[in-house]
Amino acid sequence: MKVHINTADWQHYLQIELPFWVGFQKQLSGFTQPLQMLPFELGISDSGVIVRPYDDAIHTVLERSYSETEIYATLGTDDFSDLRLQAALKCMTDAVGTWEGKKVLEIGSGTGLMLAALKERGAQVFGCEPSPHAEIAEKKYGIPVIRAPFSAALFSERFDVVFHHAVLEHIPHSDRFMNDTLAVLAPGGVIIAGVPNCELEFQLGDLRIISHEHWNYFTSTTAQHAFEAMGLIDVTVRKSEYDSVMFISGKGGGVRHKAVHDSEPVLEQFAHKLAANLEQLQTRIDAAHALNKHIGIYGVDFNLFAVLDWHGKPPRTFDGDSGKHGLYFLPHSAAVVESPARLQEDPVDEIWIAPITHDAAIRHYLDGLSLPGTTIVSLLEMYRAS
Repeated sequence: MKVHINTADWQHYLQIELPFWVGFQKQLSGFTQPLQMLPFELGISDSGVIVRPYDDAIHTVLERSYSETEIYATLGTDDFSDLRLQAALKCMTDAVGTWEGKKVLEIGSGTGLMLAALKERGAQVFGCEPSPHAEIAEKKYGIPVIRAPFSAALFSERFDVVFHHAVLEHIPHSDRFMNDTLAVLAPGGVIIAGVPNCELEFQLGDLRIISHEHWNYFTSTTAQHAFEAMGLIDVTVRKSEYDSVMFISGKGGGVRHKAVHDSEPVLEQFAHKLAANLEQLQTRIDAAHALNKHIGIYGVDFNLFAVLDWHGKPPRTFDGDSGKHGLYFLPHSAAVVESPARLQEDPVDEIWIAPITHDAAIRHYLDGLSLPGTTIVSLLEMYRAS
């Protein structure tokens, strides 16, 4: 659990061991890999972005997991996919204006859900997707998709809009990737990147925001500065109305310049808050264990489950997404994701609200269940008070 802070090296400032996420499974036997606790670092890149420094071994493990399991997220098919889609479309439409007649490329197009919506709005759409999901986009929506990892060399044409959602954070060498993105952009075209907004989590030291599969971490400020340094103009950051995703847009045609380095205070605060929060959470677990109390976590939080010492009594996990109910999420554990409604018939002594960006909505829902014997613990409030 120990957080190590290396004040002498901003490129390798924070070190901790994190579990490697291998996705959900319907059966415990579905896990092809054991639980792995692997070293994790955070630092600041030459371009001023908070990054996980490149590591060949981690990259190899990630590539194998991407090919064997579904550890990545798309707009998806869960209970909240339409809310995410509509919020994303609003941010993107605000950046582009009309889609009618626009030639649009999505990098990491998945099942084609987003491109299908833009096609309905009059755009001429194309996808680039290496996974088997590409077949759904082609067969269900009639979208032409190049089935390969994105590279500018794959395209001879240029596009009015190039966008990607939940992609940039997964790219180990993001500068090269963004250069390729610029290379397929038509003059005056628009680039849009949808990435997790780490601002609140960095301010409060939330362990949930970091993971092995993410190489890049952005706040609204660092994202804007990175786009401007690439030579994009009219750079704007729009925050999703639904979840903690932001959409950074910019037009081609500007001049590249040296990146602004203002990430040091952000990373410093995150590291120190994270260490304090983990100590506080462990103290709460120890107290509950001494009193034989049972803890539950609302919102699948793989990091908390694996990083903290639960004294052999792991917490039950609840989630509002019915698509996750009954699924296993740890290779060594018989624990499954439960419906929150189960709390009424089989309560816990404490239920922790883990997703801090949805704290108010989850608290409102839990209050509505009327759980007189259960203490509702807001990690958001705990982190703010620490």
